[in-house]
Amino acid sequence: MLRIKMGSVLFLLLLLSLTACTSRPDYVLDENEMTAVLIDMHSSEALIDLQRTQFSTQEAQRDIMASVFVRHGITRARYDSSLMWYSRHLKRFIRIYDRVNDSLKVRDEYWKAIAYENASWGVSDQGDSVNLWRINPYLVLDGKFLSSFQSFVVPCDSNFRKGDSLVWNLRISQLPAQHYLVATIAATYPKDSAAAQTALALRDTTMQLSAVTDTLHDFESIILSISLMGTDITAEPVTFVDSVSLMRFHK
Repeated sequence: MLRIKMGSVLFLLLLLSLTACTSRPDYVLDENEMTAVLIDMHSSEALIDLQRTQFSTQEAQRDIMASVFVRHGITRARYDSSLMWYSRHLKRFIRIYDRVNDSLKVRDEYWKAIAYENASWGVSDQGDSVNLWRINPYLVLDGKFLSSFQSFVVPCDSNFRKGDSLVWNLRISQLPAQHYLVATIAATYPKDSAAAQTALALRDTTMQLSAVTDTLHDFESIILSISLMGTDITAEPVTFVDSVSLMRFHK
């Protein structure tokens, strides 16, 4: 009888230990919180990859990643602990990453849709000093939505020439404190080469970005991007950009 009772106790202890292992501790982010953090982490990594020139230093990259923790009100230590716990509970981790991937696909499709919609520029006007910007010259960068990052693709046509100079003009207003705006212009060539300039705005200002194209090779398109970032995102920031123009000058 003693053996049976002892075996039952051992079985109960084993069962409790297994239950304890699968029960989420209080210090671990719940699945919804973990999903939201991972979405922002991967989006930040994508932005760093996109803006390698601007975020070339480890300090700048750390600031971007730290802003994710501030946004969600957590510490790096809690994130690391949660990541470690979920990595030992693969079913939950897989379930989280399925949701992360779905969300990132939605964001990717959103950005592609913006690029596609704004790529319908039509044929550019002939001549020198032509404004290529044919859509709304007023942009709103809203941290609550995906519009805190916007991109535009302007295709080249027969009115473009080798050696053209391109100038993107922007006027920034109501840029929140502890936030900054990153803008990039790039003229792309075959084999993924590009002539690009990236600029940073720390306060309300007028920005002018330029790219001078190669005099020997035709370029394929003009890629423009603008993003609102912050190292202390405690609220959803909103910034306004107006007087937008994209000028083309023949050599």
